[in-house]
Amino acid sequence: GKSQLLYCKINFVYKVIIEGYSGPMPAALIKIIQEQTTKDIAKTTADGKPVYVIGPFAKEGEATKLAESLKAVSTGTISVQRDEKR
Repeated sequence: GKSQLLYCKINFVYKVIIEGYSGPMPAALIKIIQEQTTKDIAKTTADGKPVYVIGPFAKEGEATKLAESLKAVSTGTISVQRDEKR
């Protein structure tokens, strides 16, 4: 029946991306991340600058809530990225 189609939709995961810092992530941001989530902080580089990725979150709302908290204290760029779950 039609109800089975619901299970075929693509699942997404959400990640919080922190950019705009030339050195280590400020302690204030790390504190917020550790208070709000147990997710890992992964570090990659783009154009020679560090990019921090937190996640993956199953719910967009969880990622958005963390992003908003970080924006309140961050001078960098905070964004939420949606990825297809593989």
